Amino acid sequence: MGKPSVEDELSGIQSAKNWPGELNFQRALQKTEIAYLLSFDPDYLERQEIWQKGRFAGLVDLSHTWSGESSVIES
Repeated sequence: MGKPSVEDELSGIQSAKNWPGELNFQRALQKTEIAYLLSFDPDYLERQEIWQKGRFAGLVDLSHTWSGESSVIES
């Protein structure tokens, strides 16, 4: 008990029960979300890293078309 499955070891996925305990609730939520997404989407972290690099380089606009900043409806 407490050991990762053979499939997890072969795919390189670290299960959440092997992670050290987290006292901060927000960080614990982030870790469980990542563990959940990695269980069926192993490329999730790589895509997030690419998106973040583009965002910091100014290539991604975070405002939505329906936000007040870029209003489509003319008053």
